[in-house]
Amino acid sequence: MTKKLSTVWKMKKSKSKLKMLNVEKIKDPIELLNNNNTNGNFDKYEELIYQTAEPDPEEIDLIIKGLKNFKAPGEDEINPELLKLAGKDLKTELYLLIKDVWKNECMPKDWNLGIICPIFKKGDMKKVTNYRGISLLDTAYKVLSIAILRRLEMYAKDIFGEYQCGFKKGKSTTDHIHTLRQLMEKYYEYNKDLHILFVDFKQAYDNINREQLWITLRNFGIPDKLVRLVQMCNEQTYYKVRFLGEVSTRFECKTGLKQGDTLSPVLFNLALEKVVRNTTDTKEMDVIVTHTLLAYADDIIILRKSKHDIEERARKLINSSSNMGLVINENKTKYMVMTGNATTKGNLHVGDLTFEQSSTQGDEEKLQNFERKILRKMYGPVYNNELDRFERRKNENLQQLYNKPSIRHLLIRKRLEFAGHVWQAEDTLIKKVTESKITGKRPRGKPRQRWYDRVEKDLKKINPLLDMGAALDREKWKDILEAAMVLNGPL
Repeated sequence: MTKKLSTVWKMKKSKSKLKMLNVEKIKDPIELLNNNNTNGNFDKYEELIYQTAEPDPEEIDLIIKGLKNFKAPGEDEINPELLKLAGKDLKTELYLLIKDVWKNECMPKDWNLGIICPIFKKGDMKKVTNYRGISLLDTAYKVLSIAILRRLEMYAKDIFGEYQCGFKKGKSTTDHIHTLRQLMEKYYEYNKDLHILFVDFKQAYDNINREQLWITLRNFGIPDKLVRLVQMCNEQTYYKVRFLGEVSTRFECKTGLKQGDTLSPVLFNLALEKVVRNTTDTKEMDVIVTHTLLAYADDIIILRKSKHDIEERARKLINSSSNMGLVINENKTKYMVMTGNATTKGNLHVGDLTFEQSSTQGDEEKLQNFERKILRKMYGPVYNNELDRFERRKNENLQQLYNKPSIRHLLIRKRLEFAGHVWQAEDTLIKKVTESKITGKRPRGKPRQRWYDRVEKDLKKINPLLDMGAALDREKWKDILEAAMVLNGPL
């Protein structure tokens, strides 16, 4: 059946001059794969009432239209654009094929195969570990995968905790960055200790225990039909490696999730949800009680008020994650403590693992200096006729030549833009943390400027009568953001 979907479409491949690796040497997907595709918009079937029913022809057509363009094809060499331009007969054949797969829970063997393309990152080009692989899947399989995903998401959205922002609509890393910064700001203001552990897993997607995942899906109440379809997509997974025009022999991958599959991010989040639930406790954090863990996909942050508490939570996470096949990367997992007590500083030891303490720094002035440095390189020096020599351009002269909003104004706009997002997010973790207050006394001295204070200052520059209540009016807030870009001020 899949031969009917084949095409004589051939793409000219530009061969690199690099001659470092033999294609047979890079067949380990655990070393190469770390890529997750997303899918396009899907309006009509956003609220599916038939979570396990097979897709109809109209849904298949909508999925095809939603495929992203300019994506490399799998072994079938069918680009998304070709499928979109296909006639009614071919789309009908594809629908009948997917209908048969859905009913019998058995798909063509070609759909189990992925093509790994190694992409060089940095370091020695002759070392396999310095490459990351992207997995190319058949375009026809992607249509089936998206149909399953839409039904799976109807259950997953009610299962995920608020701590998880990865691959969730309306959520991003910015939400958790703001939450974390607000916690740090409030704890610093009241001179309280805050211990943070940034957890990184080794090849997280490739190490998931499939059997434990299937059990977890059923325990979460996901229909058995969907679980079996997900199993079908992930079992008997094979890969080939394509490198410098050569293709390796096929090999099987018996662990982890299918790389490059739209199902994989949601499946991983469900696996992580099980891990987190096994480690959940009710340690209070002054600002938030239950949300002492933040996550974006496989990147996790643990928050605690003491070193002992964070060691205890990390130990639980290590034990629970091992049951799901996940292993914490000791080298990339970092520990940070915000405290005025020097005796509480140092590395974090959890069992046989040691997590190094790290710190971070940076401010707006560095960005401004960097911007001016770049502009001076672009425009060059100015010639002084009186002194008969070239001189460095002044900041005012750079601003006149550039004639665009400075990086400072861009920062103001972005800060206000995100402030509007926070204020409009009613009953969410991000707004609760922003509005909450810590009980206790501040230390002596001038209080540190808070994020909220900075936002208010930005608003007053635009109009002294403005406050954050304006963010609730979206149209008015758009005008405020535009006004932020035309503020007068030096580079």
